[in-house]
Amino acid sequence: MTDRSERREEIKLVLEYLKLVISVGGIVTLYFALRQWEAATNAANIAVYQRMTGE
Repeated sequence: MTDRSERREEIKLVLEYLKLVISVGGIVTLYFALRQWEAATNAANIAVYQRMTGE
């Protein structure tokens, strides 16, 4: 009986670590997405400014 409960606890621990990894991965993905969005916005602003000054 103790082997089953120990195994159950191991599975719970693995699931907790998995949830933590997924959460951290989501935060990192969101960070890089925001950085990419910022770079695209800056490039678009530069393009608009160059178009305005070129006319």
